[in-house]
Amino acid sequence: MSVLIPLIVSAGGWAGCAISIYFNVRQHYRIKHREEGLKRQEEDVRQEKVGREHKEQEARDEQRLKEQVAPLFSNFDGTPGPIVVSGSQHSSQGPFMCLWGLVTVVNPTPVPMKITPLRLLMAGEEWPVQSISFHLKTNTQDRSDRISLRGNHKEDYELHFRFPDDKCATGSGELWFASDNRPGEFSVPVRFRQ
Repeated sequence: MSVLIPLIVSAGGWAGCAISIYFNVRQHYRIKHREEGLKRQEEDVRQEKVGREHKEQEARDEQRLKEQVAPLFSNFDGTPGPIVVSGSQHSSQGPFMCLWGLVTVVNPTPVPMKITPLRLLMAGEEWPVQSISFHLKTNTQDRSDRISLRGNHKEDYELHFRFPDDKCATGSGELWFASDNRPGEFSVPVRFRQ
C-alpha cells in the first residue's frame, strides 16, 4: 500500500522551478545548436580538404601529362607535313649511302628529356638502316645516336640515315623514337627524296 506524500511547494517555489526548467531547456538547445554548428564546421572543413586534395591531384595529373608529352619534330624551314630527307652522299666508310634532312626538335615539357631513334618503317615494314644519328646544325661534326634537350627548349639538327647501297629508302615512312620522359614509343612521318 502506498502512501501519498503531499508535496508542498510555495508559490515562489513553483516559479523558481519553472524558471530553472526554462533555463535548463534553453541551455540544452544552446549546447545542441553549438554541437550541430561544430559538426557542420567540421564537415565543411572536411569537404574543403577533400576538394583541395582533389584539385591538387588533378594538378599533379595534369603536370604529369604535360611532362609526358612527346617531343615535337618539324622541318627546319617550318614547312608542315612529314620530315623531308633530301640530302644524300655516298659514305666513305664502305658500301653505304648517307641521307639526311634538316629538323627542329622541340621539348615542350618543363623537364629535360633524352630522345633516341629506334627504327624506320617503310610501307609498314621495318627497313634495314645501318645507323640513325643527329648532327647539330651548328656543328655537323658533333654526331649523337641520342640527344638531350633541356625543358622548354628547341634545337636544330641534321637527321642522318645510313643505308646499305642496295637498300636505300625512297618514299614515305615512319621513324620511331623513344624518350625517357614517357612510356612507350612514338613515331614521326618522314619522306625520302633523292
